Order: sequence, then structure tokens, then C-alpha cells
Amino acid sequence: MAVMMADLHEALIEAGASESAAKRAATEAASQDNRLAAIEINTANLDHRMGTVQSKVTSLVTSAAVVVALLTVAEGMLATLVFKAFR
Repeated sequence: MAVMMADLHEALIEAGASESAAKRAATEAASQDNRLAAIEINTANLDHRMGTVQSKVTSLVTSAAVVVALLTVAEGMLATLVFKAFR
């Protein structure tokens, strides 16, 4: 049996809709509500995944900055060695 919104069903009956029309409308409304709930869950999952990706990118940027700093130090050390070797 399809899920329907009981309050909506009752309100439609009280407003003069036929039983079958009220049942179809309430069932369709429940279906749309379920779809929206699924979209909200998927959006929350995507938001969580984006947060994870953002954290990993931040970590990579930090690691790249450290590598650049180490290469700069190594370059300075190499320049010193070359200078001393040729004086």
C-alpha cells in the first residue's frame, strides 16, 4: 500500500474532495515529501564530502609550502657549497 499524508487526506475530504481524489493527492504529496527528504540527505552527504576534499586540499597546499621552503633552503646550501668549491 502506498504511503499517504493522513492530515492532508482528511483536509481534502473535509474540503469536499472525493475519497479517491483525496487519497491520490495525499499519496502524491507523500511521494514528493520522500523525494525531498532524499535530496536533503544527498545534499548533506555531498556537503560532508566537500568538507573532506577541502581538508585534503588544504593539507596538500601546506605540504607544498613546506616542500618549497625546503627546496629554498637546499638551494641556498648548494649555492654555498658551490661558492666554497670554486674560491
